[in-house]
Amino acid sequence: RGLKVRADVDKADVDGFNRAVRASLTNKSTLLVSWVHEYLPDLLRSLAADLPLAPEFETWPERCDAAAWPEPAHLKGGNKCYDLAWQVTMERRPGGGPEGWTAIKVQAFMQGFG
Repeated sequence: RGLKVRADVDKADVDGFNRAVRASLTNKSTLLVSWVHEYLPDLLRSLAADLPLAPEFETWPERCDAAAWPEPAHLKGGNKCYDLAWQVTMERRPGGGPEGWTAIKVQAFMQGFG
C-alpha cells in the first residue's frame, strides 16, 4: 500500500484541488492535505460549500502557539501557525462518482502540544 503523494495541483488552483480531493476519496479512507497556509480557507470553502462555517475557518491564524511548545522564533515569513489541523468529514451521497462526496462536518484541532 504505502502513501501516495500528489503534487500535480497548483497551490492557487482551488477548483483543481476540489476535483483532486473528490476523485481521491474512497469509503472509510483518510486523505491528508498539506498546503500553503494562505490558501487553506479557500480550499476549505470549496470542499465545504454547503456547510455554514464558523468564523475560525475564515482565515488561517498568523500564530497558534501551544502552551507547551511555542512556534520556533527562527521561522521566516508572516505565518507561523504549524500546530493546527482542520479536519473535514466527507460523506458519499446517492448518485456516486466524485461529485457525490459532500462535506458534513469541519473541526479544528491543535496537534497535541497544548
